[in-house]
Amino acid sequence: MVMSHGRGVINGFMEASAAAANATSANTAKPERYMSRYTTAVIASSIKAKDELTLEYKLDSVETAKTVISNSAKAKAKSDGEDILTPVVETSAQAIVSTVAKK
Repeated sequence: MVMSHGRGVINGFMEASAAAANATSANTAKPERYMSRYTTAVIASSIKAKDELTLEYKLDSVETAKTVISNSAKAKAKSDGEDILTPVVETSAQAIVSTVAKK
């Protein structure tokens, strides 16, 4: 996953990752689904207008070792604090599920 904005690609991602790690370690008793929502909120809070996010994914067949689907999903923030991660992950997950369901 790549995030970029005025502070630089790596700097912005590292800030979000550090905040997510702190949130995760402080809330280890919570179920994973709550932590992932909180992590998304932490990442969204570091998003600035015009930031871009790209999620690249690849699914290989266990039986044939061939690539079944390889794609990427992109989003660009329109405003500060916009959650651009969730729609990208949802789109990618839907593509993967659709591909697997066809097999």
